[in-house]
Amino acid sequence: WLSLCLRWNAAFCFYCCWGSERNLLTLSKKAEDAFAKKGYNNWKRATEKFTEHEKSDLHNEAKRKYMAKDQPSVMVQMNDQLQCNQIERWRMLVIYLSRQGMAVHGHDELQDNLQQLLLLRAEDNPGVNAWISNRNYLLHDIVNEMISLRGNALLRSKLHQIWQCRWYAIIADKATDLSKQEQMAVCIRWVDKFFEIHEDYIGLAQLDATDAQYLTTAVKDILVCCMLPLSACWGQAYDSAGNMAGKLHGLAARIRELEPAALYVHCFAHYLNLCLQDSTRQCMMIRNALDICMAIKKLVHYSAKQMGTFEQFQKQ
Repeated sequence: WLSLCLRWNAAFCFYCCWGSERNLLTLSKKAEDAFAKKGYNNWKRATEKFTEHEKSDLHNEAKRKYMAKDQPSVMVQMNDQLQCNQIERWRMLVIYLSRQGMAVHGHDELQDNLQQLLLLRAEDNPGVNAWISNRNYLLHDIVNEMISLRGNALLRSKLHQIWQCRWYAIIADKATDLSKQEQMAVCIRWVDKFFEIHEDYIGLAQLDATDAQYLTTAVKDILVCCMLPLSACWGQAYDSAGNMAGKLHGLAARIRELEPAALYVHCFAHYLNLCLQDSTRQCMMIRNALDICMAIKKLVHYSAKQMGTFEQFQKQ
């Protein structure tokens, strides 16, 4: 705040000069001409006077008004804060729908779950109605982009923890969704510094083919996107399908060619399932009981009338 004028050989207060020129100081009667107009040149007491002026009410008022000159008004700040809060609440609604596995969009904009949640919030907050009228915030592209950004942020936070460990293992399995599209989910098994085991989902690959070469490319692409080096992979776990666990040309064998340390282990969940299937086949009583249960299920679900009769039988 202290400025030196070489022409007059005097010191001036920048804030006081600025406020005095614009008549903004309410304490102008107490204004110090030495720092605001004439300049201060009594160098013997300069240090003492500079400290005294810096603590004065006039100097603090001038400094405060100079700092506030480019700031918006209080009403503008409150309106901006209110809008930010509304947008954040809208984002929380989208996160809630995503976390619960509920569809954000519906058959039309008035029937989707997000719109209905916002209308519910508007019942106790009338200001939400005015905000909902701005359809730009509820466009499909904007909502989908926000979901994608939130998902990427969550994935980055999880990958940051995985990057801290030295090694990891790959767990992958294929499945067919309701649209008959083949997909492969990829998870990472890793151990943190407290020796706790974690298994985290990192990606879902849409499969146009199910041969081992295509599966290998899909896994490598996911690892590259997550910046996980294949050299740090010391384990693999898949089911017993030929394209996954084949000893010569399966996914496990191809990954092993790229990284010999990536040992293949049959998925323990599939092990248990196969063991239970074989065990039930060996016991005639269990096998017959399961066959009867399956036959009853098919009979009951064959028609709505039979389902109603079965429900009445359950109540009795």
